[in-house]
Amino acid sequence: MYVLLIEGISRSCSHELVRHRAGFGYSQLSQRYVDESHAAFVMPPAISGDPKLEAAWEREVAGAQAAYVQAVEALMQRHARVEDKFHRRKMAREAARSVLPNATEVKIVVSGNARAWRTMLELRCGEGAELEIRRLAIACLRVLQREAPALFSDFEIYVADDQQEAARVAYHKV
Repeated sequence: MYVLLIEGISRSCSHELVRHRAGFGYSQLSQRYVDESHAAFVMPPAISGDPKLEAAWEREVAGAQAAYVQAVEALMQRHARVEDKFHRRKMAREAARSVLPNATEVKIVVSGNARAWRTMLELRCGEGAELEIRRLAIACLRVLQREAPALFSDFEIYVADDQQEAARVAYHKV
């Protein structure tokens, strides 16, 4: 069993990751309980490097975060009758989170057996994978190769045609 704490990925990426069910367990921070007023956001790799796209993306994310803060404040007042402050905050945050983008950064703990990790890596390290999850998979592969070389050394990391890292495996599962 290999357990990794993953940070710096978007909620969108974590939703793709948790689609891998067999052999995995996940624990992710909940936006119902965590204040996202100062959340970080993960810019999609396709936008990075284009100043106009980056500026537009940053404006939209800032607007969404401002809408979240305003909604939490308004909902805290609306639910003032709820005496339990913890429950009132949870009620406000769970409604306000609906305006946050999928680019909101998440932290997730992923545990999985070697076969599950190999399957995920084979699917997500390839050139056809979306770039954010491909980068995540390559980072996981590097850790797993260092920790368990006998199980993961048959993966080869290379630079793909899109000038981004990808990986391929010599021995596919049967």
